[in-house]
Amino acid sequence: FIVNRVARPFYAEAWRALEEQVAAPEVIDAALRDGGGFPMGPLALTDLIGQDVNFAVTCSVFNAFWQDRRYLPSLLQQELALAGRLGKKSGQGVYCWPGEAQPELALAAVSAERAAKRIKRDVVTDLDEVLLLETTGETALALSLQHGRPVVVYDHSAGDT
Repeated sequence: FIVNRVARPFYAEAWRALEEQVAAPEVIDAALRDGGGFPMGPLALTDLIGQDVNFAVTCSVFNAFWQDRRYLPSLLQQELALAGRLGKKSGQGVYCWPGEAQPELALAAVSAERAAKRIKRDVVTDLDEVLLLETTGETALALSLQHGRPVVVYDHSAGDT
């Protein structure tokens, strides 16, 4: 399915951020959900799909594209699946899923100063010494070298203001 190829970087970016402990899961989900105009963050979405199913599809896409690193499976997601933390269907994944309720955070809450912040378009934003820039086609690494500090590059969905 085309969605498997198109959505895979959305999931991968979230898993990389979680593996690198960039932020708590709910902050990562909020940033990618709100920044991209999606109804759900990628980590919550993989919990809904099932960590086992999503990981298997990621492996399949990774192999179908000759191990292109953009589709590299997450070892953290693999560990969740192997531990039986499959998401909503098992009651726990990245989040705890009590019954039919919304996901509850499986980790401690994030303080207000560390919480997700909405990014305004066409504005340079600083967060904790990290420069947030809308994409212009350059990689985050190239921009980081140019600005002399860490850079996160983001893109807006079509029609987003």
